[in-house]
Amino acid sequence: MPGYLANQFLCVLIGIIFGGFITYLFAIRMNRKMQKAVAGQKLRDAFACELAVINPKSAIKNINIDSTLREALPKHMAAKTEFMFFLNKTERKAFAEAWQQYYNETGDPNAPWYACYHTDRTLFCKRVEKLFEFTQEESFWKI
Repeated sequence: MPGYLANQFLCVLIGIIFGGFITYLFAIRMNRKMQKAVAGQKLRDAFACELAVINPKSAIKNINIDSTLREALPKHMAAKTEFMFFLNKTERKAFAEAWQQYYNETGDPNAPWYACYHTDRTLFCKRVEKLFEFTQEESFWKI
């Protein structure tokens, strides 16, 4: 009988250790997802004012896009940098490409990065929305 109790105790102990380890892994995963969600919200918040005024449907028609985007760039860069910490390698590469399109692609090497948004405000909205796609919630079970 003492051997039987020892085996039961050992099985219970192994179950507790295994259950604790699984709980620990889920807690780490949940914490990381929450941090990514907060960083994603900060990224969306960083662009909120500019989206509101540069949006083609905005009531403000004579906005100075140059100064608006130049002044907002530091907060955009800070939010982008913070958010990128929570992306895996594949997501980080795709996000960097989307950022490159938003920030650098003007088609004219002599034009400032925001020049393309003067004539096409919808392009600004599309490129920012492309950045926002990375902030979407994903399933908890996605690996």
